[in-house]
Amino acid sequence: GQSASVALAVELAKISAATQCKHEKSRNPVSRRTKESTASVSVASAHEELKAILGRLEGKSGQDRICTPDMTRR
Repeated sequence: GQSASVALAVELAKISAATQCKHEKSRNPVSRRTKESTASVSVASAHEELKAILGRLEGKSGQDRICTPDMTRR
């Protein structure tokens, strides 16, 4: 329903802010981490990347959202 869409949009916005998934229409389309241009990354591609990240985080909470299998939990 619409509330699920709103919840997804909110989660995507949170992840986007945290991951800086930039795209061709970003205000400053340059990666802060690599300093490379992101002008060739489409908005749709950026959204697909965020959806994939959200899918990996779904059902997880707390430290499990931060740690990946290759990381050591503290």
